[in-house]
Amino acid sequence: MAKLPKKDLKRIIEILNSGEELPVDYKHILFPPEKKEYELVYAKKEREEDIIANAMAVPLQPIKTFGKNGNDWTNKLVFGDNLQVMKSLLDDPDVKGQVKLVYIDPPFATKQEFRGSQDQKAYQDKIAGARFIEYLRKRLLLFRELLSKGGSLFVHLDLKRSHYMKVMMDEIFGERIENEIIWHYPDNFQGNVNRFPNNHNVIYFYSMSDATRIKRVEIPLNKKTKRDVRIWDKESQSLVAARDEDGKIIYKEFTHKFADDVWVIGQSSVTKKKSSEFIDYPTQKPEELLRRVIECSTEKGDLVLDFFLGSGTTASVCLKLNRKCIGIEQLEGGMNTALPRLCDVVKGKDNKGISKVVKWQGGGEFIYCELKKYNEAFMDKIQAAKTSNNLVKVWKDIAKNSFLNWYVNPEMPEEAINDIIEIGKTENGLEKQKKLLAELLNKNQLYVNLSEIDDKDFNVSEEDKKLNKSFYGEAYNG
Repeated sequence: MAKLPKKDLKRIIEILNSGEELPVDYKHILFPPEKKEYELVYAKKEREEDIIANAMAVPLQPIKTFGKNGNDWTNKLVFGDNLQVMKSLLDDPDVKGQVKLVYIDPPFATKQEFRGSQDQKAYQDKIAGARFIEYLRKRLLLFRELLSKGGSLFVHLDLKRSHYMKVMMDEIFGERIENEIIWHYPDNFQGNVNRFPNNHNVIYFYSMSDATRIKRVEIPLNKKTKRDVRIWDKESQSLVAARDEDGKIIYKEFTHKFADDVWVIGQSSVTKKKSSEFIDYPTQKPEELLRRVIECSTEKGDLVLDFFLGSGTTASVCLKLNRKCIGIEQLEGGMNTALPRLCDVVKGKDNKGISKVVKWQGGGEFIYCELKKYNEAFMDKIQAAKTSNNLVKVWKDIAKNSFLNWYVNPEMPEEAINDIIEIGKTENGLEKQKKLLAELLNKNQLYVNLSEIDDKDFNVSEEDKKLNKSFYGEAYNG
């Protein structure tokens, strides 16, 4: 441990005596973490073991199945907290270690609220700073266990947090970055800005092991091009021009080229109202971009996971390319866009994106699921209450029928009721009451824990149990 100057020792003693939290710099000196070559250090960074242990597995509640594919696999579209869903997937033998590709396009920590062209709310991107980094780190740690040994990870970011995320992903996956892909969209015209226009995003491509294989991407040329044929020369360890028996350079006409790490794909197809792919979702990505990611890293029948599904582009392209897919979206604006979009894809009503190129006629199947809710129903009642008397009734109902935090006595002594009534008489009393009752509810019981799915108190139907048994396999003991 580093030796501290006397003034720092004095300051630490003062902080401890006052009961305040130690600054991060002092914490890492007094309680040094396991030594690594490098590590991203920030406030409230949790241990990997704690993150995995504390995330709760939640069973799925099937809502409706769309389409039919006639095989043993059904694609999943899940509405709910992606952390809880992925913790559940760790118990599924058909998913854990079987995912060939994870592509995510997470929020970019812009601190903005995104809305559609009709001013409808799409989603909020207000998690920033250290909170944003830890938010993504928790999810990356969980899906690391889901990827196959030959799997690939593609993480889509912009300039605001990409450098932090690069260091953090090296910490989680090791230095297995293969490419920093630049998605350049030259058709994005910006006004008078006091900087160079931002016309690209980055996509970090990580391989999980040396078994990961990527197929070269062919890009059609506008016209045939004649150029020399290149071959690998072992002696010089470089590419050289191929020659015939007479020593003359061999030329060939080419109709395509192979993509490098700069992908030029326009975005106007998803940003302009009258364009071919526009579905009025502010962060929608072109299907051609996802087609390139999916085709280069997977084969037909491989499993793809996107846990920031957004408008549903990844799932749409997976269906059209005959890949298995699990899409998770936790924001209502995204799911309200993705669900009808995928219904159209299955029915063959979608002629957008890559449909024409792949000659899409419809087909495939997916089941729409939500996380099984329990205490959340009481949370809704709390927020809906209009008067203090209403809240007292809700409180009695909670004490009788919900799962309260461990420190709350569920019995209802008269003085407890009187205390809540008195709080309601103070300034902003109704809001104070609501805050208190929300605290009293066990936040970990907003959803039913997978391990307690057979508990009669939760009233989980036999149909729901059957779905979870098929989805989680032997991990579910119902």
